[in-house]
Formats: sequence, C-alpha cells, structure tokens
Amino acid sequence: MKDNAREKRVWIGREDLKAEKEWIEQQTDEFPSTVAELLAQANEELGGSRRDFLRMLGFGISAAALASCEIPVKKALPYVVKPEEIIPGEALWYASTFVQGGDFCPILVKTREGRPIKIEG
Repeated sequence: MKDNAREKRVWIGREDLKAEKEWIEQQTDEFPSTVAELLAQANEELGGSRRDFLRMLGFGISAAALASCEIPVKKALPYVVKPEEIIPGEALWYASTFVQGGDFCPILVKTREGRPIKIEG
C-alpha cells in the first residue's frame, strides 16, 4: 500500500522528484514549529528585540494619530487696558444664584482672571 501511495504522490520541481537529502532537510526546517523559534529567527534577522518592536509600534500609532487630527490654533491675547480689579494669579469670589425651574440655590463662584474655576453651592 505504501508503494501505491508513493506512486500517486504529487511532486513539484526536480528537487522534489529526486528527493535529495539536503533538499528534504531544507523543507523540514522551512517553517519554525513554535512561536518562540519564529521570534528568535526574526530577532536574528532584523537585529531587534520585542522592546524595540513595541517602541516602534507605539511611535507609529502616535504619529498616525497626530497626523490624522488637526489641532486648532489658540491665541492668547494680553489686556490692552487691564481692569483694576483683576490681579493675575489672585482669585476673586462672587456671590450668585443658580436657578432651575422654580428652585434656586445661592452659590459662590471663584474666578481667576475673569474665568470661573470653582462653584460652591
């Protein structure tokens, strides 16, 4: 039965037909059997490590993310005439109210340079 199977075997090229010893060894070692062997082979060929691969992958993803989105330009303009009550870096507190429907709540608003940074109820 083995002889019959050998006769029906499909061959590709002269090397397969002759079945030389060197060619058979090359065919058995063509693909690594485990992932560890594959990674070791790639490491030898490319001269890098897993850490280098992850570093380059992170750089590529971040570069693609930065290239795909356009960041709006924000311009900071200084005061032409500075108001007397505003001192840079010093907070001001204002009393106000919060109204929702028919209910209201007194609140204190902490502001720096005209921008609210904290609201306490």
